[in-house]
Order: sequence, then structure tokens, then C-alpha cells
Amino acid sequence: MKQKRLPVNVSNRNKEPGRLMRTGYSWLLLLLLLVVPATTHAQFKYTTNNGAITITGYTGPMGNVSIPDVINDLPVTSILGSAFSQNTNVTGVTIPGSVRNIGGYAFQACTSLTNATILFGLTNIGSSAFNYCPRLATVTIPGSVVTIGTDAFQQCSALSSVTIPDSVTSIGGAAFSGCTSLMSVSIPDGITAVAGYTFQSCSSMTNVLIPDSVTNLGTYAFQFCSSLTNITIPSSVNTIGSYAFASSGLASISMPNSVTSLGTYAFSSCLHLASASISTGMSTIPTGALHSCTSLTNVTIPGSVISIGSSAFYACTRLPEVVIPNHSRPIRCKARHFPIVFLGNWPGRLQT
Repeated sequence: MKQKRLPVNVSNRNKEPGRLMRTGYSWLLLLLLLVVPATTHAQFKYTTNNGAITITGYTGPMGNVSIPDVINDLPVTSILGSAFSQNTNVTGVTIPGSVRNIGGYAFQACTSLTNATILFGLTNIGSSAFNYCPRLATVTIPGSVVTIGTDAFQQCSALSSVTIPDSVTSIGGAAFSGCTSLMSVSIPDGITAVAGYTFQSCSSMTNVLIPDSVTNLGTYAFQFCSSLTNITIPSSVNTIGSYAFASSGLASISMPNSVTSLGTYAFSSCLHLASASISTGMSTIPTGALHSCTSLTNVTIPGSVISIGSSAFYACTRLPEVVIPNHSRPIRCKARHFPIVFLGNWPGRLQT
């Protein structure tokens, strides 16, 4: 007897390989989704403390780096000092909003770094965090940042513009020193003092906006800003430090009468400075205040001045004379290399 062959469902049999293939692809995709984050996270060195992750290093390939906001289900909240220091593989970096602190020297001397995007959430940029990143042309500082540390962007010579948000209340000394491409800056209202060296050697800077909250302009703050031809010092300022504007491009200067203290050589070697008006709040013109201002032709000294320091107007070769208005008190003057003309009351004696 012949055995009957059972009918075969050809259509189902042909579908079976496709179903298996799709199932295989699904497992492969799931595997990739699990492996890729693990591989990405493996490029970072990190530590865990109190339920949070601190990035301590990077071993990945050259290119843009996106720091994860979560590793092992824990938030990434900090980048340790020197974590990326001298890493020439990093060309760009994106820092997530989970990160609250960038430690000192974190990206120092990353000489290939061209851009840094920092998302809202960060509060502190540490000292020298981006020091000597000579190709860093753009950086986004979010409105959550409160502190910019000392030397934070020093010698970022390609940085042409930067927006400092109003949330910032402290900018450390030399924070933008040596940013030779930086053209303008607006200091936020929360700042009370421009620290020493903050914008020293920003040779392309043409515009600086100083808010009424600032009371002190630190030593060397704008020294060697050779393109800075004009600046408005607000009436809130009472102190201008030594060499604050030395060797800058200022063409004229009018000190507000709120200024009571002027540092030595504050406006020295301003080769384009043609006129200067001294604050009525000052009693002393310090040593070298306008030393070597070779274009200076006019200076106004108020009657409040009772002392002129040595070399105050030394090498001001175009200054014909120094005129002092009504004065009832003796003046102690150590700078005797120019004519002094008194208007009105003769003070009785000129002490040297």
C-alpha cells in the first residue's frame, strides 16, 4: 500500500526563514543597544562617590567628545581636575547639564580643542580649566554658572567672542588673559571687582562694558589691550589698580569723581592718550601715573590734589605744562621735569 503524502504548506515554509532572520536582527539590535553605551562609557575613567559619578580621565579616539549624563544609572556631576589635561585627541566637547563642577586644569593644554558646549546646570568653571587651548574658538557658558576661576581661559588665543551670563558673580584673576582674538566683552552686573590681569594682553579687544556694580579695577586688568581706544569707567568705581590700563590704546580718559585711589603707573605708556582728567576725589597722583604717554597734550588736575608722585608725567614729551586750578594748600611734588602753572590762589609753597 502506498503511503499518502501529507500536504505541505509551501507558503508557511517559505516564510519561516524570514521570521527567523527578523528575530535574529531583533536580538542583534538589542545587543548593539546594550553594547554601544558600555563601549562609550568604557572610554571614560571615573569614580563613584555618594551616588554620583566624577569623570577622571578619557582614553577614547580623536574627535568630539560627549560626556554622558549617566553612567551605571548614576548621574555624572563633576569633571575632576586635570581629567582631560594635555589630551590632544579631543577636538570638541559637550558637557551635560548634570555636571555641576569642572575642576581645575580639567581641559588645560588640549591643543586640538576647537569648541566647548556647556549645557545649563554647571555652576563652577575651575581655575585654569581651559588654560592654553590655543584653538578654542567658541565656548558656550550657560546661565547657571556662578564662578569662573583664575586663569580659566588664559591663552585661548583663538577665542574671538564670549558671553558671560548675568548669573556669574565672580571672575578670577587672569581668567581671559592672553585671549588675543577676543574683541569685546560685557561684564555682568553681579561682578563687584575686575580682578588683576583679567583681560591683560587681549590685544584685539575694542569694547568693554563695565557695569555700575563694579567698584574696583584690579592691577594689570587691561594692560596691553592695545586696540582698546575708549572705555567708560562707571561712577561706582573707587579704585583703579597699578598698571590697570598701562600700554593700552586709550585715546582719552575721564576718571569719575568716585575714584579715590589710583595705582602706580595705572595709565603709563598709553602712546595714543591725548587727554586725561583726574578725579576730584583724589588727593594724590601716584608715581608714574601717566609715565611715557607721549601723545598727552592736556591733563586736568583738580584742586583736591596735594601730592604728585615721582615720574607721574615723565616722558610725556608733548605735554607743555601741568595746570592746577585754585588751590589753598601746599602741594608736595616729586615730579619736577615739567612746568607747573597755578591758576587762582597761590598755594604758598611747592614742596618737593
